[in-house]
Amino acid sequence: MQFNANRYEPFLEMTARDYCKARIEAHAQEIEQAGLQVLIDGIIAPAGIAVEVLYLDRSEGDAVTPHIFVPDGADLPTIRLLYRP
Repeated sequence: MQFNANRYEPFLEMTARDYCKARIEAHAQEIEQAGLQVLIDGIIAPAGIAVEVLYLDRSEGDAVTPHIFVPDGADLPTIRLLYRP
């Protein structure tokens, strides 16, 4: 994140350096959108793996809302994460 701060800072409320100290390097923190995107960009996508987050948004029915983080990754092995607010 810090090496490519221009890509991520528009989505943060602080500098990339401060965000890393507060949300990435700190213990007992849950990953947020920006941290997940950095993990995907830096490690998961270069390894040829797609990521899909299945979001349970508490709407009626049993369908989930998928968010795919690696475009054109249909033929790739996929890590699926479940997010429940």
